[in-house]
Amino acid sequence: MTRPTDPTRDSTAADSSTGTTSRRSTLLTAVLVALVVASAGLAAGSALAGDQVAVITLSPYTVDAEPGEEFDVDVELMSDGGHDGEGVERVTLVAQYHPDYLEITDVDPGPWLEQGEETEVHAAETIAHDEGTVVLEQWRDPVADGATGSDRLATLTVEVAEDADPAEAAITFEETSVDLVRDWPLPVHDQPVDVTIAGGDEAVAFDHPDPDSLDADPEPTETGDESGDDSNADGTATADASEDGTDSIPGVGPLLAAAAVVAALAMGRRRNR
Repeated sequence: MTRPTDPTRDSTAADSSTGTTSRRSTLLTAVLVALVVASAGLAAGSALAGDQVAVITLSPYTVDAEPGEEFDVDVELMSDGGHDGEGVERVTLVAQYHPDYLEITDVDPGPWLEQGEETEVHAAETIAHDEGTVVLEQWRDPVADGATGSDRLATLTVEVAEDADPAEAAITFEETSVDLVRDWPLPVHDQPVDVTIAGGDEAVAFDHPDPDSLDADPEPTETGDESGDDSNADGTATADASEDGTDSIPGVGPLLAAAAVVAALAMGRRRNR
């Protein structure tokens, strides 16, 4: 005799199985989400810790001048470097202006990069007046943990054109870069020097070329042996990457690997049911 089936029992068993599967799926999802969030949080934390800020301040930052007048601008830099006390290896100061109104005639490197452990500081400058651009690159060799602190980065000597019309002309520093020991760039907070010529109130603009396209002076200013410099032939720094060619963020790789393992185990268990 065939025993009658109990639909209630079958339904309960199915619900129990479905509930168990649902709970496992929910748990798996929670674990994966936690790992991904932890990885993202660690990456963001590392970026925030490493990406401190470099601040450029100018003295003076506003100038009232007449055609033919000359004045100096002190450029100061403030930075605590990156995380774990990592200092600055290299600073490339880029000053840009309208060549019909202003001209930077001289650049005097300051002692900012000399802060920290004793080392040699080298400098190379490019004055491209027709392009309205001056580039002063300074670097430490050996790096010796880099530099941090507040001091004068450079002094610029500026001359107003003899035939300049009344105008508002600015010297900007937006293309300036500050690189940490591991060649990671710091965000740079900059400000312009606002130059009012002969009481003019109309701002003038100039289309500057990419500073990287300018040719550096063939004989840079040096304060020591340059043999240890790790720059490329074009004077730019060689990036410090991991052996597989990617920049590594400590701790992120293991967490992502763990997430992949958990996902693979879960998939295998589901297939074996």
